[in-house]
Amino acid sequence: MSAFPEQILPPVSHRDIARLVLTAAQADQAVYYRSVRVGEQVNLVPSASYPDNAALTSHPLMVSPATALGRFLAGTPGAHELIDPLLLASPKDAQFQEALRGYRHGVLLSFPAAETDRSCLLVLYKNEQKLPLPALAAIRELVIRTETGNRALTKETGAPAAGESIAELKTRLVEVERINLGQVEFIAGLGHELKTPLNSIIGFGSLLEKQIMDEELSEEIDMIMVSANKLLELIEDLIDSYKAAAGKLVLHRQTEDLNDVLGSSIEAVRVIADEKGITVRNYLAGQIPKFPFDRKRIQQVMNNLLGNALKFVPPGGEIIVRSMLQGDFARVTVTDTGQGIPANSIGTVFQRFKQLQGAEERDHHSAGMGLALCKDFIEMHGGVIKVSSEVGRGSVFEFTLPLTAAADE
Repeated sequence: MSAFPEQILPPVSHRDIARLVLTAAQADQAVYYRSVRVGEQVNLVPSASYPDNAALTSHPLMVSPATALGRFLAGTPGAHELIDPLLLASPKDAQFQEALRGYRHGVLLSFPAAETDRSCLLVLYKNEQKLPLPALAAIRELVIRTETGNRALTKETGAPAAGESIAELKTRLVEVERINLGQVEFIAGLGHELKTPLNSIIGFGSLLEKQIMDEELSEEIDMIMVSANKLLELIEDLIDSYKAAAGKLVLHRQTEDLNDVLGSSIEAVRVIADEKGITVRNYLAGQIPKFPFDRKRIQQVMNNLLGNALKFVPPGGEIIVRSMLQGDFARVTVTDTGQGIPANSIGTVFQRFKQLQGAEERDHHSAGMGLALCKDFIEMHGGVIKVSSEVGRGSVFEFTLPLTAAADE
C-alpha cells in the first residue's frame, strides 16, 4: 500500500532535481542541463540550478565532439570527472568564467531523458572532494527514478502513475532540511544559553581584576579571563558556522575603508608578535576606494588569518599583509614564513572542523572553524579566498572583495 495514498504531487521540476542531487552529493552547486545536438556537436543548455545562479544558467556549453567531454556525451551515459570546472568556459564568456572560478572540482552526470535524448547534471565543489563511484551510481539512479516518475504523470490529473518515488524523494528532502534547520536553531539557542553565564563570569572577572592587589592572585584571574574569552569566541564561531551553513547568516554592508580594518587587525596582533619575536609588515595600497562590506565579518577574517599565522611562524619569522586594487576588486594577501601546509591538506583547510596540519603536534588546538568561517564570509561578499603553500617555506592566504556591492540601507 502506498505510504502517501492521498497525496497528489505536481511534476518534479529540474530545479527540484538539482536540489535533490545537491543534497545527496553534499555539493556546493548543481546545474541541470538538457542536451541539444547540432550536427555532430552536442550543446548543453542549462534549465535550472540550485542554489539559483544566473551566471551559470545563462550560458549553454558548446561541446566539440573531439574533446573528452564531447566523447563522453556521445558515449554511454555515466559520470565524467572534471579536473577543473573552469575549462568548461569559453575564453569569450567572462561572466561564465567568473561564476566557475570558485569551484575546484566537478562531476558531470549523464543519463537518458528519452529514447534519443539525455539530461546532464553538473555537480560543483569548492574543494577537492571526490565522490566514490557507488555514490555517483546512487545519484544517477535517484535522478533517473525522478525523471521516470515525471514522464509517467497522467495528463488528466497530474498525479504520479507509479508513484510514490517522487513523493518519497520530496518528503525525504523536506525532512533533511527540517533536521538541518533544527540543528541550527538548537546550536544557536544553546550558544545563547551558554553566553549568559559566561558573560557574567567575564563581567565579575573584570571587576576582580581592578580590585585584587595580590600579584599572584591577579595572574590567576588573568588566566580565568583569557580562558573565558576564548570560550566566548568559540561559542560565537560555532553559532556563526551553523548559521552560515544554513544560509541564515546576514551581512551588514556599509561603506568602509578596507585599509583601516586591516590596520586595526595588524595592530591587535603586533604585541603578541613582538613577544614571540615575529616581525609583522604591511604594504597597504592607498588607491583602494571606500566600498561597502561588513566590517565585523572582514575583521573576523583578518583576525583568523593573522591568528593562524602567529601560531605557525617560528621566532624570527615574518608575517606580511598586503592590499591592492585589482580591477573591480580589492585583493588582500597574508603571507607568512611558517611551517607551510602539506599538499595533501591544501584542499581541506577551509572545511569545517578541520585543523591546520601540525596544530595537534604544536599545542595549537582549535575547533577548526576559523578558516571555514573565513570562506563563508568572503564568498557571501561575492569574493574568493584561496591558499598556496610550501612545506618549510610558509603560506599565502589571499582573498578578494568586490568594490561594486551595494550598501545596506
